[in-house]
Amino acid sequence: MLHHFTLVKKIQFFLLKKNIGYLSVCTFLNIQEHSKYIVKNIDIIEKTKVYNIDAKYQFLDKIFLKVLENHPEKMPNIFFNMFKTSSTTVIKFLSNKSNIFEDIKIISKMPKLVFMKALFY
Repeated sequence: MLHHFTLVKKIQFFLLKKNIGYLSVCTFLNIQEHSKYIVKNIDIIEKTKVYNIDAKYQFLDKIFLKVLENHPEKMPNIFFNMFKTSSTTVIKFLSNKSNIFEDIKIISKMPKLVFMKALFY
């Protein structure tokens, strides 16, 4: 059976963001992509490989969620600074479709100390 961990995590992330006042189109894009994968493979669902998010995005999501959970008061500035780069880059980053250069652009806008603490604690 298809593993739904990714979908559940995205929904939890959506609910967490909604609870602190953020709603992400990117979350819907990821859920939509996962749903398309399920529909495309419904006839062979037992034999289909598990739908996974790349390890890079799992890692980045884990850190981001820690910051979100531990410092919700900082999120308005974090999102504001994130959008100091192009909106296309931000959307690609939040939709798990960015390349390493776009990742660096976004990460460079983040508060370093807060994210480093989330990385190690």
